[in-house]
Amino acid sequence: MCNCDRERALCHPSCGGSNEAPSLDRCRSTCTNIARTDQHGDQMPAAAENLRMRAMSPMVPEPMAERLRSKVEHLEELAAQH
Repeated sequence: MCNCDRERALCHPSCGGSNEAPSLDRCRSTCTNIARTDQHGDQMPAAAENLRMRAMSPMVPEPMAERLRSKVEHLEELAAQH
């Protein structure tokens, strides 16, 4: 979720974004506008496990598997902080 304070939004044009409105597809995990509910926090471990399983698939090319493993680590860190 985005609190949409334009002055602090990392997706805002003044911070390298291209739109006046928040751009959720350019959201950065370090943005102070991010708001996570307890439900979001509860869903992160399952999402991390899903990505971990995808990364282990022999059908996934290694560069993509590495990105998935990186995302797993990030989600686990976020869940621990939540």
